[in-house]
Amino acid sequence: MCLIIDANCLGKFLQEPPNEDSQPIHTWMQKRGKLVYATEGKFSEEIGKEARERLDEYSDAGIARFVDKDTLSKELRTINKRIMKSDDEHVIALAKAANVKLLYTHDRNLMDDFKNSHLIQDGKVYSGKRNKNFLRPDTCP
Repeated sequence: MCLIIDANCLGKFLQEPPNEDSQPIHTWMQKRGKLVYATEGKFSEEIGKEARERLDEYSDAGIARFVDKDTLSKELRTINKRIMKSDDEHVIALAKAANVKLLYTHDRNLMDDFKNSHLIQDGKVYSGKRNKNFLRPDTCP
């Protein structure tokens, strides 16, 4: 299974050592879990240089998967923004582009959007270590 980490959790996820909510994700990544990320559009505004470099390092190590600008843009055009509570259509588009069903966030509106079956089919939200059962050792699609 793959995971998208929202910008509001990325800093805590990347800190050394990882905080208690992020530690289960790091352990899961060592067992075959992967992150999915993009750096274009709104992501470029939300992700700092250091975070981008770390994500690229994860990609080089095979534990993260990058989604390119064209693929992301194509999915963005299909999103019905009128049914969304959040302003995070780029996250929904990334999930659709990479067929990701799991998101780590603390944004309540984005949580609702990610669990909205009209936007993401079978979406789940990891909001902390209490959700570590969502981190299964499957591979990404």
